[in-house]
Amino acid sequence: SRLGIENQFGFFPSGSLAWRMDQEDFIKNLNVFSNLKFRLSYGVTGNDQVGPYASMALMSNSHLTYDGSTNTGGVHMNPGTPENPDLKWESTVQYNAGFDMGFFNSRLMATIDLYYKKTSDLLLSKQLPMYSGFTSGISNVGDMENKGFELEITSRNFIEAFKWDTKFSFSMNKNKVLNLGGGTDIYIGTSKPMGNVSEESFSVIREGEPLGSLFGYQYIGVLQTGETYAPQPNSKPGDPKFADISGPNGVPDGKITSADRTIIGRAYPKAVLGLTNTFSYKNFDLTNFWYAALGQDVLNMNNMNLEWNRTTDALDRWTTTNTDTDIPRNGFYYSKYGGYTNTHFIENASFLRMKTLTLGYTLPSKSKYMQSLRVYFMAENLICITKYSGWDPEVDTKAYESGGVGLTANAGAGLDFNSYPSMRSFTFGLNLNF
Repeated sequence: SRLGIENQFGFFPSGSLAWRMDQEDFIKNLNVFSNLKFRLSYGVTGNDQVGPYASMALMSNSHLTYDGSTNTGGVHMNPGTPENPDLKWESTVQYNAGFDMGFFNSRLMATIDLYYKKTSDLLLSKQLPMYSGFTSGISNVGDMENKGFELEITSRNFIEAFKWDTKFSFSMNKNKVLNLGGGTDIYIGTSKPMGNVSEESFSVIREGEPLGSLFGYQYIGVLQTGETYAPQPNSKPGDPKFADISGPNGVPDGKITSADRTIIGRAYPKAVLGLTNTFSYKNFDLTNFWYAALGQDVLNMNNMNLEWNRTTDALDRWTTTNTDTDIPRNGFYYSKYGGYTNTHFIENASFLRMKTLTLGYTLPSKSKYMQSLRVYFMAENLICITKYSGWDPEVDTKAYESGGVGLTANAGAGLDFNSYPSMRSFTFGLNLNF
C-alpha cells in the first residue's frame, strides 16, 4: 500500500569476502599480530518508509459553513494528496573495507572500517506548484552519499581476580546531497512558535550540501540610535539587523529579502566517540558508558520565545539606556526584515555525556532450580557536559513530530522547540538465571 503497483518488490543483493592474513607465513614471521583479518563487503538495502497509501490519490475533508454565520456546517470531500503510481523503493548501495587486528594474545584488539554509501531514488516530500492543486507530494527525487571512518579498540587491562575491560569507539561521517532531480531546494518548516506567528523555513535540502543544513539569516546586531542601515530603510533603533549577502542575481542588492538566507549551521556531528569501562572483582561488577558528539549545531527556538518576554533575559533588551546588547527591543517576530530563524539562536550543541552507570552483585545459588541471582543498580544520564544553553543538546523536535522516521526526522534535525529532554533515571533490579 506504500509504493506504486509496479514497484511492490525490490532486489537487494549483498556479498562479503574475508582474508585471514594471520594464517599467512609472512604475517606469522612478524610476531606482531595474534589476529589479522581483511574484509571487503558490498550490499544493497531498500527503504519503503513512507506513509501508507503514499502512491495513491487520497481524499481529505473540509468544514463548510453554509449560512456564513453559524458554526454548524457541512463537510465536503476534496483531493488531499496527489497520485504517484511510479513511486518506488529507495535503495542504498554500500561498500565496506576493514581490518580486524589482535595483539598480545588478543588482549588488545582493534577494528578499522572505511565505508561508502550512495542512496538513490530518495523518498522525499517534494513541493509542487500551486496550479497543481497540491502543496507537496511524495516522490523519488534524488541521490545522496555518505562516506566515513569507524574505529573500535578493545583492551583487557587486567585479567586476574580483578578484571578491567575497556572499549573505545570513534566515528566520522560526511554526508552530501548529490542531486534533487532538478536542483530545486527543498525547505523544512519550523514548528509554529506562536498562534499569530507563521512557521519559517529553518532547514534546507540542497545539492552539494549535507542533510541537516540549518538555514536562515545572518544576524549582525541591533540598530543603534542615529544609525542608518541602507538594506533596512524602515527599521527603527533597537530593531534587529541582518546581513545583505545576496539578491535575485546571487550578489548583494542592498535589500534584506528571502534571498539573503543562507546555511547557518550543521545539525549532525562531525565526530562521535564512545568509552565503556567494565570492572569486576569476585561477585561485584561495575560498568560505565560515556559518549560524546562533537561539531553539531542546534536552532534553539526555546530561547527565541523565552528571550522575548518570558525570562530575565528580556531585561537586557535594547533600550535608549541599554544599548550594549544583542537582544532587540521587541524580539524578532514582528521585524519588517529578516526572520526569527537566524544565527542569534544557533548554538554549538557538542556534548559529553555519562549515559549509564551500573553496579551489580551476583549471588551464587545452590538450588537446582536457579543458577544465580544478580542484584543491580543502574543510573542513566547522570552527567552532561556542554555549552548548549537549552535543556538537552541531544533533543530533536522534528524527529518527535514525525515519529522518528522519514524525511522530517532526517532532514529536519537540529531544531529544539518544546522538546522533552533525556530523563535522569535510577533503576534497581534483579536478574535470575535458571
